Amino acid sequence: MKDNELHRLDDIIKNISKSIKTSISEVSDMYSSSKREYIDLEKEFRNLKIEATNSIIKVNEIENRLQICLDNIKEKNSYSEFENELDELRVQLALEKERECNLIQRRNVIENHLRTMLYINSKAEKLGKNFELAENFLTGNLNIMSQTLDKIHNNEIFGIKILEAQENERQRIAREMHDGPAQSLTNLVHKTELCIKLIDKDPIRTSLELQSLKSVIRSTIDDIRRIIYNLRPMSIDDLGLIPTIERYIDKIQEETTFTIELKVNNNEYNINSIINLTLFRIIQESLNNIIKYAKATNVTIMITYNKESIELEIVDNGVGFNINDYKNNKEINKGFGLSMMKERVYLLSGHIDIQSTINKGTKYYVMVPTNKEDF
Repeated sequence: MKDNELHRLDDIIKNISKSIKTSISEVSDMYSSSKREYIDLEKEFRNLKIEATNSIIKVNEIENRLQICLDNIKEKNSYSEFENELDELRVQLALEKERECNLIQRRNVIENHLRTMLYINSKAEKLGKNFELAENFLTGNLNIMSQTLDKIHNNEIFGIKILEAQENERQRIAREMHDGPAQSLTNLVHKTELCIKLIDKDPIRTSLELQSLKSVIRSTIDDIRRIIYNLRPMSIDDLGLIPTIERYIDKIQEETTFTIELKVNNNEYNINSIINLTLFRIIQESLNNIIKYAKATNVTIMITYNKESIELEIVDNGVGFNINDYKNNKEINKGFGLSMMKERVYLLSGHIDIQSTINKGTKYYVMVPTNKEDF
């Protein structure tokens, strides 16, 4: 998928998400308003129930009084004596019955209205939650999509950098072979031809040339061994990571003035050889940076074997550097070899953190999982 299509898709999803958020807000406002109305109606319904009950009681009282009045009329056989009271009670009963009827009708209307509102509120609440779920799902997918796109982009960048690193490594090896063994072997050819010519004429000089030839051969063998070691130290497969680091430290100590202390926490266990090689390369690159730039007097290398990961810390007390410079300056980054460190760790799904302060030294921290099945 092309970048412009991805951006369009990203914009579409964002617009949909924005519309859903607006709908969530509108539904929420409607739900809140409906809920307030429901509470008011419920209060009115309770009052109407009380009034209707009181009205029914009052109607019964009036009917009882009216019945007493009719009984008195019948008993005394005198209508005129109770006429006014009878008329008054009949009027009261009619008015109260009408009021009772109105109250019951109003109560029934509000009760039906409450049932409808309760149903609508329930639906509105569910709708709001569904909108929120959709928005969260969409936003979550958008974040996942963005992370996936970033990962794809990073993979492309790292892929290019790996190719560049491979080409740089090939150029370095070719240069070392040309400047070292190739030159020495050419020199051997010339010296051999010279010895052939001198062997009968000047045995003494021939003997001296053969001694020199022997020295050149030994030097060439050492150069080839060094190149092989730089490509892949054989001891890392035979002896393991820690003994290989110890040998390398001993070699560095012969050529430098600062002290190197190696600390190992927990017992070393068998891990994938590519992890061992990566950690060894990082130690090589870090010590190379320290030799070239740090002016340190003390370096501590600490390796910790955890159950599902391995941690590496390299700390020096050198001059340090501005961490932002190496992040923003590709030439510094390349010169320090820090970019290659990060790429190596990234390919192993690990984490790398580099901290440095001017005149306070530098700390390299690396964590690599050891339980990945795809190594």
